[in-house]
Amino acid sequence: MIRSIRSKRLCDNRAFFAVCYEWEDELSKKMSVPISNINKTEFNITRAVRKLSPKSYHIRQDLRKDTMLYFAMFVKELRFYSNVNGIPIFIDVWGNQEIEYIVEKTRGFSLFYVTSIDVYNKIKELDVTSHVHYMPLSVPDKYFSKDFARYHEKSIDVIQMGRKNPLLHKWVLKYVASHPDVEYVYTEKTSNDAQMEYISTKRGNIGSLKGREEFIHTLSSSRISLVSSPAIDNPKRNMFGIDYPTPRFYESAALGCALIGRYTENEESNRLKLNSVCPNVTSYEMFSSEVDKALAIPVDTLYSANSSFIFSNLTSRRAIQITEDLNKIVE
Repeated sequence: MIRSIRSKRLCDNRAFFAVCYEWEDELSKKMSVPISNINKTEFNITRAVRKLSPKSYHIRQDLRKDTMLYFAMFVKELRFYSNVNGIPIFIDVWGNQEIEYIVEKTRGFSLFYVTSIDVYNKIKELDVTSHVHYMPLSVPDKYFSKDFARYHEKSIDVIQMGRKNPLLHKWVLKYVASHPDVEYVYTEKTSNDAQMEYISTKRGNIGSLKGREEFIHTLSSSRISLVSSPAIDNPKRNMFGIDYPTPRFYESAALGCALIGRYTENEESNRLKLNSVCPNVTSYEMFSSEVDKALAIPVDTLYSANSSFIFSNLTSRRAIQITEDLNKIVE
């Protein structure tokens, strides 16, 4: 059975890992298992060994023994878990080489997860006997607010956090040009600093966000969150036939935002009923109409409309899935 959740939080504080560590915390709480941290010495040694012998490590799994659960944000992060008897959850997987790599490293596994149906299907096409399971991403339970009070104040009209979708960015700039009272906030890399700065169409450069807490506060203060799947308008990525909703979809819904997006309509988006909370805009006219409607919706009504999607995609629901899947195997 699962005895702990393996984590890199003491060794890697890059911003995009923050949500992963929140998922770990929620799973730890729901499954009543501790977090087991990789220490910095182990982290550095493993990284050095990987550079010297990039293909020499193996990962293992025996669910009859004490087992760890862990997230592999990138496929080749498996090297940090080469001494772990565990169940990996693969998050960011792109292309045939990474699919083949996963199949090779998990031969003989009884259970492991991917967070994209496209990736799941490609693994099954390559190895029909693989014991891969699909588990969508989620939003940490701590952001679920039944009374909505903490997400009620909206001081920003439209925001696009992190990666910008080129069409959404173009359309919203056109929209605010004819609606000067509407504020749009987006990220941009400054010439003197690799760090992302936030730009407001009304206030100019408003600086960078200092950590996850400020990120969440800013998103929750926004009425409309523009969201997009990674491959929808990216020629380099859409060639792989893999696309999925990112954590921003789930976070935006849970934090009381109206979602307007660009995403691939595939098996995953249909199963998640993504269009019930996020219109998939295909033209400026459609985008402009959805912004008009979203700006007119009372925030309480908006949050209520998103509640079914939010509840279905809480991290605690993923903990239940993992426990049920594991019980079926070890019974």
